Amino acid sequence: MRATVLDALAHEFKTPLTSMKAAASDLLASASVSPRDRELLAIVDEDLDRFQALVTDAVQMLRIDAGNFTVHLDRHRIADVVATTVRKCGRRVEGHQLVTDVSETLMVDADRELLELALRQLLDNALKYSPPTSTIEIHARAMESWR
Repeated sequence: MRATVLDALAHEFKTPLTSMKAAASDLLASASVSPRDRELLAIVDEDLDRFQALVTDAVQMLRIDAGNFTVHLDRHRIADVVATTVRKCGRRVEGHQLVTDVSETLMVDADRELLELALRQLLDNALKYSPPTSTIEIHARAMESWR
């Protein structure tokens, strides 16, 4: 029953968010929008993406906490996962110097959605709790065999 409540709650949040996102996107595509309004719309559009992601992440974390999730293992390039996660942070990274040290060939067998969720949580905390002009570093290295 808990999953049903989570799904209903997520749906109730995502329905108006989807409508607002469509409206913002349509306005951004309009040629008649002033440069100042375009900048404000871009902020709204990006924050709507963030809010949608927060709803999705909250539901996913509650599912994980409840043990109600499935791991989907696949092979992924860590550099791609990091780049996607950083891109989704958008303007929130502005002011910080972001240093990534991730080999383009480094691969991992993982659930990409869960890996992105974990990295997003770490990056969100770094952005929230670091001074605005601080450097945030992301490093990923291959480990020796566990044997």
